[in-house]
Amino acid sequence: MELIKDKTGRNMDYIEFKDSSDNECSIQVTIDPHEDSIFLGINDPQPRMQLNKMGLYGTGFAPYPLHPDVIVTTRMHLNIEQIKTIIPVLQKFVDKRIL
Repeated sequence: MELIKDKTGRNMDYIEFKDSSDNECSIQVTIDPHEDSIFLGINDPQPRMQLNKMGLYGTGFAPYPLHPDVIVTTRMHLNIEQIKTIIPVLQKFVDKRIL
């Protein structure tokens, strides 16, 4: 997996990468005056719906556009304590393939 390091428009550290489903994702230092934190997750949800649910023939999926006023939260906002809690879970999965 390639990690592409950059800076945001506000000069905050930013890393882009693709997940195993080829979705564009990122991790970014946030501007929060109260605590150090990051955003982590997918950049664009690309909503899809099963073709048969759209009245179309087939078993695949098709893009499903959302209304422009709809906001979809795609990235977690994690503080240091939350990150510290998650790291051992991820490391255990890396080492033993279990949660």
